[in-house]
Amino acid sequence: MIERICFVGDVHGERDRAEAVVAETAAQGAQAIIQVGDFGIWPEMRHSRPQTDGFEIDVAAMLERHGVESLCFVDGNHDWHPWLRALGRKHGASPAGADEPLVARTVPVESTGRVRWVPRGTVLELAGLRVLCCGGAPSIDPELRVLGQSWWPEEQITDEDVTRACAAGPVDVLVTHDVSERVTVQGITDGWAPGKASRHRVEQIRATTNPRWAFSGHYHKRFTAIVEDGGSRTCWEALGCESGPIAEHLVVVEVETLRQTPSFDGLRSVA
Repeated sequence: MIERICFVGDVHGERDRAEAVVAETAAQGAQAIIQVGDFGIWPEMRHSRPQTDGFEIDVAAMLERHGVESLCFVDGNHDWHPWLRALGRKHGASPAGADEPLVARTVPVESTGRVRWVPRGTVLELAGLRVLCCGGAPSIDPELRVLGQSWWPEEQITDEDVTRACAAGPVDVLVTHDVSERVTVQGITDGWAPGKASRHRVEQIRATTNPRWAFSGHYHKRFTAIVEDGGSRTCWEALGCESGPIAEHLVVVEVETLRQTPSFDGLRSVA
């Protein structure tokens, strides 16, 4: 029975931090990890990020070693999208159209099944909670990357992704890589069109599915924001990345807390 869930920010394939995250998850009594994108899926990409080769296999061993049941992740902008989508097709998790439900909720990315990708628009049923997952975000530096090797157009959230996610109906928790346009991120403006479009699509999903809680990464900053709309309230918890303090990189949450309407202080007042 899952009573606590650990939400984790961008990991970028860093093994030492992944080990620390799994150990902290176990120490705080959480049974599952949900990672919000830029996990480190770059298999066989030795020319670009050789340190991430086999990362998902090593993380599965960490989970087993520390007694944590599973790690599910959404895709970020720095994940190998063609490889993930090929796995999705193999496991029957790639719908042909935006109005077709996913056949499989999650996709194993290594042989034990402990580490799993959650395709966009998937709803996880966890301890009675409905957790909607929709990864994706634009990279700010595609001109510094190699198309098909270290950058892929599939990283961006599409209108089909939005339609599929919105079809989920009301949910308790939203997990994304990017944040809503109604969330202020220090140092980020609407002057960059791809980022503005991405955040707008995330807000479309939030406004339609009305989650009490949302968790994301992408900006490598830990902060809490409250989005209110017509009497509803979403507490948005943005998480830091592997290069910052682990206390800002993850948060362990009681399932019972996720069933409740958040306070204006978010998890900082209830953790």
